[in-house]
Parts: sequence; structure tokens; C-alpha cells
Amino acid sequence: MKKLLLALGLAAFSAEARAQSAYVPPQMVAQGRFSKSDGTPETGTLRVTFALYDTATGGTALWTESLNLTLSPLGTYSVRLGDTTTLSPDLFSGELLWVGLTVEGETELLPREPLASVPYAFRAEVAGNVAYNGGYLIDPVTGEWRGPPPNGATGPTGPTGAIGPAGPTGPTGAGVDGPAGPTGPRGPTGATGPTGGNGAVGPDGATGPTGPAGPNGPTGPTGPTGLTGLTGAAGPTGPTGPIGLTGLTGATGAIGPTGPTGPIGLTGLTGATGAIGPTGPTGAIGLTGLTGATGATGAIGPTGATGPTGATGPTGDPAPAYRQFVLVQDQSDLPINNPPVAGVEISSNASRTRVDLSAFTEARLQFMVSTNNSAIACRIEFSTDGGGNWATLIGPLNSGTNGNDLNVSAYAAIPAGARGDVTLRAMIIGTGGNPDPVVRTVRLDVR
Repeated sequence: MKKLLLALGLAAFSAEARAQSAYVPPQMVAQGRFSKSDGTPETGTLRVTFALYDTATGGTALWTESLNLTLSPLGTYSVRLGDTTTLSPDLFSGELLWVGLTVEGETELLPREPLASVPYAFRAEVAGNVAYNGGYLIDPVTGEWRGPPPNGATGPTGPTGAIGPAGPTGPTGAGVDGPAGPTGPRGPTGATGPTGGNGAVGPDGATGPTGPAGPNGPTGPTGPTGLTGLTGAAGPTGPTGPIGLTGLTGATGAIGPTGPTGPIGLTGLTGATGAIGPTGPTGAIGLTGLTGATGATGAIGPTGATGPTGATGPTGDPAPAYRQFVLVQDQSDLPINNPPVAGVEISSNASRTRVDLSAFTEARLQFMVSTNNSAIACRIEFSTDGGGNWATLIGPLNSGTNGNDLNVSAYAAIPAGARGDVTLRAMIIGTGGNPDPVVRTVRLDVR
């Protein structure tokens, strides 16, 4: 943004005049200084349009002229206006005018400057041709005095009477004008006139471009289930989809009561005990021998009576319409050497899984680990650039200290940045003093 310091008014504008001629040049000089928004001078060349208005704001320009201004190292310029677009004397009829400047490619510099008295010397053009009884008292070409047309000799001037009240101006005498006297001192500047009223409001600007769409709002509560519609005719059977991942093993049911003990079989005959020899010296402990073959299975006793059926447990939450398990790590008994507080990736790159999460909104973490009675934690991280940068998807989830329990987090919203084609990895987080835990499985449950 450019700033303009105008010495307009009006030292910046001056009209040329020649006392010896009725000709008034239709140009005036403008001077000023351009600076940048930080106060330093503008330099180089600017294309600037000068305009005259009859209002301080808005309105239509009465006169315009565009010029190339070559600025000094201090940002100043001096230019003559009226060479390209003529300045008509009718512009300077006595009404207050304002000067506006516009740098090419930018809006008009504000505020406009009021035009002071000097340029109104253009009005002197009206008196450039003085007519009298069908002739000219001043030659319109040379500016020389002609005097009145011949109408007879002028009588002698009478004696000067007492000064009375000012009467009407008498006829011009026949004598030749003497040389012009020296210009008197410039009178004081008159008081500034009242500020004109505000101009009419301009038309509305064009509508700006639509802003970017805001983020999705939170999912509203699920509405009540509508009435079940009539069952439509059965459509043709679609192709069989791929087999989904095996769900978690359900809890083991309660053990029924023990059936009656079957009869004990007959005991075989005991062989005769041999004599005990002397005890020899203890030899070195040898290698553990191979495990002997398993003996034959004894006959199965009769099945005991079936115990009564236990009460039906409460119905679990309904399954979501669409749900998927993402296996992040399923390498049984994978030891992690004293995991640090900051976390360590399971088996370097072995735990990484690429998956498309664009169809899902929530996820929960499931993992099982043997911790030797020392709690650790697990979190799932995602990368959108193939592993260059990572961010947390869910977790950390603490394991507890019970060894082989399955740890399951609550469902949480999937971050917006992860809802697409991403790479996942599992991180094990320790306390800096854990014994080596053994990871059994890490899964991501998404819906």
C-alpha cells in the first residue's frame, strides 16, 4: 500500500500568467511525495491518474489525466497537468473542487485534497477579451492595449471634486495605461469553508468467493427406530463376500456339575520287589531324556447326567451395521525388551498395516500382553505418507497387571486426518523399568 504526501493546494499547483498578454496557459503544476506503508520513500516510475471532483467522496470525475511519474530517491515528483487532457476554464467557476490520485492497479488514495485558490487563476481567461461598443479594448492576439473605437476626442479631465460616496464606475479615459505596479503582498489565507455533505453511497461490490466448508459437526443422537416396513420380495442371492476376520473367542461357559465317578478298574498284580543294591556315587546330571510315549488312553467312563441349563444372560449391545477388525499384530509370544516411556514400535516395521478407514467413524483398541505383573500400555499410530510422519489414532490403553487379560478400550472418534488410506503401527509404552513384556495380539476394531 502506498501513501501520498501532497503539497497540493496549494503550493503544489500554480498557474502561469503573463501580464503583457491576455493569454492564460491551460496547465498547472502538481508536486508531491509517495512513500510506502513503513514510511520509506517509493522510487522508480508510477503510472498515476489525476482527477478533479466536485465532492470530497464518491461522485464522478469532472476531469482526468494519466501520467508516468519518475520519482526521486526521496519519493518526490513534479509534473505539469493539462498537456494531455485540456483543463477547461469552466472547471474553475468558483465552486470548491477536490483532487484525487489513483496509482495504476490500486484504489484511489484517500482523503482527496481540496483545491485552493491559485489554480482559480484560470478564471482570468474570461477577462482575456475586453469588448467595448463592438470593438476590443485589448488585442485578443497580442494582448496590447487598443483603447476605445474612435468616437470623438475625449474632453479634458475636470477638477477633482470632494470624495463622495462611491458612485458608478465612469467611462475609461483616453490615456495609455502606465506600467503595472509591483504585486502587493499576499493576503492572509481565508478560513476553510465548511466540509461538504457526504456523497451518495456507491453500489454494492461484487459478492466475494464462497469461503471453505466448515468442519463436520458432531453426530447427532440416534433418532427413534421407525416402524418396520412390509417385507419386500426376496431379491436374487448376491455373490458370497469374503470371510471376515474371526471374532474374539467368547467367555467360557460355567462348568456343569461333575457326573458320578465310574467304577475303579481292577488293580494289576504287583511284581516282586528286587533286592536293593548298594548306592553308587552320584554321577553328573545328564541331559534330559526324550519324553516317553504317551500311554494308551484308558476307557472313557459312562457320561454323567446333564446338569440343568443355566439362566440366559442379558442380551448384548446390537452389532453396528458395518464393523471390521484390523489385525495390527498377531505374532504370538513376541518379547519387547524393556519398552521406554516414549514407546517402541513392535518388531520395527513388522507391525505395520495399510488400511482404508474412509468408511469408518469410530475405533477401539484391543490388545493382550503378558507383563509379569507390571503394567504397560499400547497405542495405535497412523501415517498418511507411507511412514514418514506419524500421529496418534487411539490410545494409550493400559494393560493392567493380570498377565494375559484381553484389554479393550471404549470406542473413540477416528481423527479426520486418518479417515482415508493410511498405514498403521502398534507402539508399546513402558515405565522405564518394566521387565520384558510378551505381546500376544493387537487389533483395531472399527465401525
